[in-house]
Amino acid sequence: MSTHEMKIKGEKLAVQVRNADELIKLWHTFHRGVEPDRVVDIPGWIGKLSDIQTFRLVPDCFLTDAGATEKAHEEYMANLRRIRNLTPTTRATRLGIFKLLNWGFTGENLNDDAPLAQEAIGLQEKFYTENPLRVHCDPAIFKPLLGEWKLCDKAVLRIVENCVLQDRFAARSL
Repeated sequence: MSTHEMKIKGEKLAVQVRNADELIKLWHTFHRGVEPDRVVDIPGWIGKLSDIQTFRLVPDCFLTDAGATEKAHEEYMANLRRIRNLTPTTRATRLGIFKLLNWGFTGENLNDDAPLAQEAIGLQEKFYTENPLRVHCDPAIFKPLLGEWKLCDKAVLRIVENCVLQDRFAARSL
């Protein structure tokens, strides 16, 4: 079973079409002037033959599996609900973001029972009490614990930034 990307005139995103052989033949006969322009209805798109710009065969390794994407989204939402249902005190014991930031700034691993970790738990509990829909704390609350923010591993900053941006979006929208 072959899959093609169908580029539509004026659209940025292409439409994936499975078993497009008949549609491609119809489109070619239209462009040769043999077939009149007409409306075609395929899963994911309805339009005229004249709206189609090109077709491109998509290698199997580039195909997206809608079922896998949907399953990943369901798992994400279930995890989000599970974390939101935790009390602020329980949620505050999740130190992943703080430990990552601490490692990014100091290069040292932090134990859960370290005094610094206990201070972070206190800050997080206050944050989660004030922001019940959030699952990650804003990193700025940790600034008093981490001192000068001069040098940090850039990958750490990107990971934390992506987590916090996704969390802020989820708190507003989900």
